Amino acid sequence: MPFAAAYGAGRVAERIWQVRDSEPPLTGFLAEQLATAHWFDQRQTRVSLNWAPAVSLDEGFQRLTDWYQQPHP
Repeated sequence: MPFAAAYGAGRVAERIWQVRDSEPPLTGFLAEQLATAHWFDQRQTRVSLNWAPAVSLDEGFQRLTDWYQQPHP
């Protein structure tokens, strides 16, 4: 779905759900966040704190995949 359509739908949903006094399933903010790549550079943290992640990115994605493929209630 194009960003403009998702953003517009989110803004409309915000207004409708505001009248219903509940949380909309999509908002303009959520559309913006989903359309934006979020990458963070850990180099300074690794050096300053002598830190390393306990789980590699590849292993983390594998764990996520394994979890996602399990049945959930």
